[in-house]
Formats: sequence, structure tokens, C-alpha cells
Amino acid sequence: AFFARTQIYTPMTTDPNVQLTCGLCACTPSESCHIFDFESCSGKWQSACHHAACLTCLRGLVESQASRCEADGQLRIICFDKACRKHVPQSLVFSVSYFGRALADSIDNGTALKRESCSVCGKVTLLLVNDACGHKACEACCEAHASTYAGHLALPCWDPVCRLASGGPSEVPQKFWAEEFPFHPLTPILSKTPHVVEHYPFIVRNAAPAEPGPICPVCRERVVALIVDEGCPRDCSHAACVDCWKRWGEEQLDACFATNSVAIRCVASGCGRIIGQQLWQYITPSEATRLRPSRRIAAQEGCRPHEVRQALSAGLAARQGPLTTLRLRLERRAKLQQNQLFPPSLQVNCPRWNCVGLGYLGYDTVMCFICEHQWIPADGAGEAPAEVDPEVVMGVAVKRCPKCNEHIEKNGGCDHMTCRCKHEFYWSTLKPYKPG
Repeated sequence: AFFARTQIYTPMTTDPNVQLTCGLCACTPSESCHIFDFESCSGKWQSACHHAACLTCLRGLVESQASRCEADGQLRIICFDKACRKHVPQSLVFSVSYFGRALADSIDNGTALKRESCSVCGKVTLLLVNDACGHKACEACCEAHASTYAGHLALPCWDPVCRLASGGPSEVPQKFWAEEFPFHPLTPILSKTPHVVEHYPFIVRNAAPAEPGPICPVCRERVVALIVDEGCPRDCSHAACVDCWKRWGEEQLDACFATNSVAIRCVASGCGRIIGQQLWQYITPSEATRLRPSRRIAAQEGCRPHEVRQALSAGLAARQGPLTTLRLRLERRAKLQQNQLFPPSLQVNCPRWNCVGLGYLGYDTVMCFICEHQWIPADGAGEAPAEVDPEVVMGVAVKRCPKCNEHIEKNGGCDHMTCRCKHEFYWSTLKPYKPG
């Protein structure tokens, strides 16, 4: 139950060619408006309709059906379309609505939902509490208050009486926004504030905690702090926000592939310095990189473990982004280079331009241990010859010997084949076999 109520969904649709539109207010997706397709967020065991709604309308839909849910003793939000009687996915309701989570807890505990008057707007509804001082406000007032403090290191309480106190206003805990407003546009900025300041020492911020932060020289957006490489001067000409550093690194991926290393230069014009290891690790988080449950998942889905690993790797790369994927592959390359059974003289780089992997010499063909590409070392560093598709004769996949033209079936073994006519060749390409 805890996982279901804290699982976060990103705006998505089952068909990438379909433009989502809110069925209530007709708004379209933007940076400040998230649209959710109910069917895409329903999960594996629940069926839902294909209607969509924005974040604001979803929250209003939950509040409008709260009385009926309390009377029924269960949280079941019906779709807004009168001709549709399907329910909004439960996990989606828990993800986007603080009111929905509190309503579910009150139903489970057998208590009534406590509605109070907001100290800011006067609306009678469920209020959120600032744990630092105990002041309360509704969801709308909390969001409106946060929008006026973008780039501030400390966010004061939303209560007007608290802000006028002689000792100064109480601060809203930073984790409050990530927990209660996961889809608010300011949540990434507010939730990253302690991470930027505490986990990376080289920052540029010439402002008091209650004052707005600097403006990024690249994207011109106000942020909490700018970060700079440890070997560069701490001024705005060598600094940028975290998102701009990531986009700048993605523009230089080709240089990284060419050198099989981190080759990202400083954002300052004319600097040319390659960023250090500390900045590289900060902009490429590598959490959730293990793919251990592949055999268990394969047994449940009825497929092979290596197929599950490939699917998990593809999904993991899509979630992590190109920079984090590059970091993981460079770490994998470093481990392959430390193999004592294959010294550097027996190591060869993968010929693919967008791969930083390597393979080991000593076999008929060489396989990259990262992208699993195979090539013949005698053919040089170019792309491996294209495989020849087998023919199907009487339901059996066969190929013809390049010399005597007899059909040959391969049921195992390596790529090296020897025909009855003593001709030796590679099964994948049908090229003559080259000993040694």
C-alpha cells in the first residue's frame, strides 16, 4: 500500500503520435501543465479508459467526489466523462493529489476528513501543514506562494502573520515540496536546493538565503546556485546550472566516443579545460544500475534471461539519459581493462563510433563486451561484414558451402565451419576462414 501511494508517474501516452489534451479544460502539455492519459497510468492489473486530464483538473475531480467516496467507504474516482463509467487509476490519484492520499488514510482509519479554513484565501478544504511552525494553507495557496520564491535558498512560511514575526518567518522544509507536490514546476528547483549546496562544494551564489539566487548565463533562468568545475575560477563566466551542464555534456558525446573517455570541456568560451571527476559524477547520477532480477523476471514472463537483461538495459538507459549511460559504460570499460588474463596488448576497441567498449583478441571473432558487436580482427577496425541470411529447406535453416554449394545445417559450436569438401569458412559471413 505504501508503494502504491508513493509511486510517481510521468506524463505519457500509449501512442507517441497522439497529442494529449485535457478533457475538462482543453489545455495542452507544457512545462507548467502536465497531461495524464488514464490508460497509460493504469498499470498491468487495472483497466482504465483513454481519457486524459491535466494536473489541476485531476485534483479538482478528486475533491468533487470526496463526499461520495466517504459515504461508500472506498476511494474510487469515476472518470469525468458522463458516458464513461470507468475509474481513474488508484495509483495516479495517490501520486497527483494530496487530498486523495489524505482521504484514503481517513477511510482506512475510520476517521472523518478534517476540513479547515485556509489562513491565506479562506477556502474551507483540507490544509497542508508547515511542520516548522504549524501554520496551514490549501494546495493552491502553497503552490502560488512557491512560485514567488524561485531561486531562493530558504523558503519562508506562507502564513502572512508568520512572515511578519519579529524573529523572522519559519522556513518550509525542503522535502515538503518533493513529497506533496511531485509535479509542480518548481519542485525540481526546490528539492535540489539542499543537494546542490551540500553535495557539491564548488558553487557560485552571492546572495543571502532569503534572497533570490543568480541567473544562469546559459539559459537565463534564475536558479538556487550555479556550479563550476573544481579547476576553474569561481565566477559566472565558468559556471552554469545543473541542467545546462548536462545539456552541454550531451553536445560533446562524440568527443567522448572518439577518445573513449570523459572529454567534456568547460562551458566558458575559450577555456578548453576538461571537467574534473567530481563534476562529472555530480551531473551523472548512477543509482539503480543493477539488473540482478533478470532470471526471476524471465521465469515469470516465459522468456530468456538475456532478453530480459537487454530490455531492462534499454529501459534503464532511457530513464538515466545519455550522460549517465556513458558513465556506466566507461566504468564497465575500466573493469574490462583490468582483466589480468587479457593484458593491454590483447585488448582492442570496439569499431562502432558510438560505443566505448572493447573486446579481447585470441579468437576467430572479437566481441565487444558492452554493445555485443562482433567483428573479424583481420578485417581492421571497420564495420564487420554483414551476415548472410540462411535459407529454409524443408523447415530447416541452412546455408550453402561457398565452394561446393552443398546445404549445411549449423546446430551449435563457434563461427568456424568446415565442409565435407574440406573448405573452411565463417558461418556468419561465408568468408574464407583465416587461421591465427
